[in-house]
Amino acid sequence: MRVMQVTDLQRQVIEDDCRRLVARAAAFSDANDHAAFASLFDLDGVLVRPDGTSLAGPAAILAAYQSRPAHRLTRHVLSGTLFSEVSAADCRATSQVTLWVCDNRVPAGALGRPLSQPLVLGEFDDWFRLGKQGWRIARREARFLIHDPLSL
Repeated sequence: MRVMQVTDLQRQVIEDDCRRLVARAAAFSDANDHAAFASLFDLDGVLVRPDGTSLAGPAAILAAYQSRPAHRLTRHVLSGTLFSEVSAADCRATSQVTLWVCDNRVPAGALGRPLSQPLVLGEFDDWFRLGKQGWRIARREARFLIHDPLSL
C-alpha cells in the first residue's frame, strides 16, 4: 500500500466514497445488476468468495455472477464499516454483512418469501484503490463467519 498522508477532511471524503462503494456493490448484487457490480472493481481487481474461489478482473466477476440462478433473491444488510488504513491512493475497510437468501419462484406472502438457505453473518474485507475512474475495489475477501441452522 502506498502511504500518502491525508488530512482529517480528506480522510472523511475517502471513507465516504469507499463506504458508498460497499453499499453500491451490495445494492447491485441484490438487484442482479451484475455488470454494474463488476464495474465497481479495478481492472485487476480480485474477488475472493466465501468458498475461497478467486475471481480476477471485472470480466471474470461478471461471468461468475451471471451464472448464478436467476431465481436466487438476496439481500445484503451492511453494518459497521470500519477503516483500518487510509491514504490518498489506497484504503482498507471491513464491513459486517448479514445475508438473506430466498427463491423468487416462491410466492410472497404477507411476510414476504421464506428463506431458502440459513441466515448468515459474514464480512467483506475490502482494499480500495484510487484510479482514473475514481475509487474502485482492488480486492474483496468475502467470508461467512456464523450461520443460523434454525432459520430454515
